[in-house]
Amino acid sequence: MEGAKYFAQSFAEQDGIVVLTADYSGTAGAADLSAQIAALQALSAPPDLLFIAALPDDVAPIVSQFRNAGIAQPIAGGDSYDTDSLLELGVLADDVYYTTHALLVADSPDAAVRQFVADYQAAYGHPPENAFAGLGYDTVMLLADTIRRAGSATRAAILATLPTTSDLNGVTGSISYEGGSHIPRKTVTVVRVAGGERQLAAEFIPSHVPPP
Repeated sequence: MEGAKYFAQSFAEQDGIVVLTADYSGTAGAADLSAQIAALQALSAPPDLLFIAALPDDVAPIVSQFRNAGIAQPIAGGDSYDTDSLLELGVLADDVYYTTHALLVADSPDAAVRQFVADYQAAYGHPPENAFAGLGYDTVMLLADTIRRAGSATRAAILATLPTTSDLNGVTGSISYEGGSHIPRKTVTVVRVAGGERQLAAEFIPSHVPPP
């Protein structure tokens, strides 16, 4: 998966050492990871962390296989891990970490997140399923802000004005584009799963962002 390649590249550039790479193919491959688990267990020394790229429907089956095999190292992944099926594993999902856009919980220390969760609950009768609800909201707000500043909704005007966005406060953080990059400079949220619940592990602006 591209996510695994990107992680390995960035990790190596920051002096990390990848001791094992083991691929699988799609959902069918994710259903039986016995060969990959055996390769991991055969290492002379266990790694400090497992990064496993997975699609949302494959996350819970993958994590449960590793945990049921007795592998207790922290497991890390991307925003595809932001799925309730992972929480349904209970203690098997303890020490799973994933990066995402925001932790949308009612008791968030961020007032904008608390307001968004309350408004979402009022509108739909349940809290946001994952961070993508906030990301979608911010996308619309970003587009509206760009059109307002451009004074036009034409494609050319939007493309010319979007990269000048600076410190636009959204549900998922402050959004800025710098140096002509199409990757916004904004916070990354790290979520830790423990006891079947999401917990805020960290929030920071990455200092090292390789090109995609």
